Amino acid sequence: MQFAILFDPEEIRLPFDAHDVKLPLARSPDCLATLVDADGRDVLTLDVNNDRPDADVEALAQLILTIINTSAGLHRASRTFKTERTA
Repeated sequence: MQFAILFDPEEIRLPFDAHDVKLPLARSPDCLATLVDADGRDVLTLDVNNDRPDADVEALAQLILTIINTSAGLHRASRTFKTERTA
């Protein structure tokens, strides 16, 4: 999967900086549904009601963090994402 970046990566980094979120984002070592900033602080938790299968949540978390980090110019998108939903 390839992302076309149509804006300056600084346009992504500045709002995160303004809210004291240090990029790049990463997956929390404690919870597959949580994204953390470079300091290890929680930024976003997906599927808080535990409605989705873990594999779907893991795939969505990876997709979101890759989109954000790539858009901020911090990583190249080089990962293949799962496109099939689990039952």
